[in-house]
Amino acid sequence: MSHDDERVVQAADAARLSPSQLGGKARGLVDLANEGLPVPPWFVLTTHVFRDVRARARAGIEAALADHDPRDALGAGAASDAI
Repeated sequence: MSHDDERVVQAADAARLSPSQLGGKARGLVDLANEGLPVPPWFVLTTHVFRDVRARARAGIEAALADHDPRDALGAGAASDAI
């Protein structure tokens, strides 16, 4: 599995990934540990997971809004419920 395909990374393995793969908070934990500061055990879902979830969510949102008239307040509530 390439670094780009990784989805769950343990703290001990995180330093080898780029910030764009880890996300800012996880990269900050790596930096703290590298400075010798105590960091509790952790793992991270990589940005690859985020992109996949976002793409699936976007498809559902776009489908719910496809036929929605933005001037229709009641329809907005129905679209919101569908999302």
